[in-house]
Amino acid sequence: MKKVSALALIICFILSGCSFFSFDDSEDIPTYVPPSASDITEVEPLSCQDALTNEAGSIIATYEAFVPQFSETGERKEAIRRINSYYKAEIRALNQDMQDFFSYVKTLGDSEDAAYVTSDYELLPASPEYVCVMRTYSMYQKGVLSVHPSCQLFLTDTGWRLSFSELFGENEDAALELLKANLKDWCAKNSLPDHVCDDINADTLFNRFGIGENSLYVCLQPFSVAANDPQSYVAELPLAPFSELFN
Repeated sequence: MKKVSALALIICFILSGCSFFSFDDSEDIPTYVPPSASDITEVEPLSCQDALTNEAGSIIATYEAFVPQFSETGERKEAIRRINSYYKAEIRALNQDMQDFFSYVKTLGDSEDAAYVTSDYELLPASPEYVCVMRTYSMYQKGVLSVHPSCQLFLTDTGWRLSFSELFGENEDAALELLKANLKDWCAKNSLPDHVCDDINADTLFNRFGIGENSLYVCLQPFSVAANDPQSYVAELPLAPFSELFN
């Protein structure tokens, strides 16, 4: 009977969740470490570069494009890998764009100077929570230069690219109204018409906005500010009023 009673006592302890051993399980609970500047380290960018020559051997077009890559190490290496994968897909698209551009140049006939495309980027100083890449795509042909700015914003924690809607969530409408008001002020300060502000929405801001340490950037494409203005612009707006609306 004593053996049976002892066994019953052990089973009772087990079923009640009690343990005969004490241990510290704090190590099993992951500790969240906020992103820091050291999480993002640039490495050699990816590129595609080539030149097109005519039958006489003269260069009639050049193409030069670069996209960023980052070191896939540390706690956030999977997130960084996602960002790198995005730009690996971009460089493949730029390689195809280069072939299309060269085919187009061949249809232009003789020109006094060579056509070219350059596509470069700048990593904007930003809060460690975000990776913000400003890009500039420029095309020159037949004496005409067109410049197209764009911007991509990523979450350092996940590597996912953020849209305007995702950054502001339920505050999207308020953020859009605030952006339009600030953009109107920016247009006034730069002596530009402000009708472009009325047409801006979350869809038109896709690939066209970013945030730095103290600024929110809006990329305005050629002819978007005025029908007779082929120039592009990057509007730099104060970030502080928007920060309270982040999702």
